[in-house]
Amino acid sequence: GLPGAVRLATTYPARALGLGDRGEIVEGKRADLVVLGEADRVVLTLSGGEVIHSNGTLGLMDMPRQTVA
Repeated sequence: GLPGAVRLATTYPARALGLGDRGEIVEGKRADLVVLGEADRVVLTLSGGEVIHSNGTLGLMDMPRQTVA
């Protein structure tokens, strides 16, 4: 199912590369995320919990850069 596919694409590769601070969305892990919209277009990118890209569809263009807790 989908949860297993997500682990195959995220958690397991991070572990295999020795990147224990990544690969899962849990407290204490590095927040590197990509949010996809329609037609798999990138809507939002977070690196280390900081918004580094937003195409504006989430209403984030006027917000100051912030760290996601």
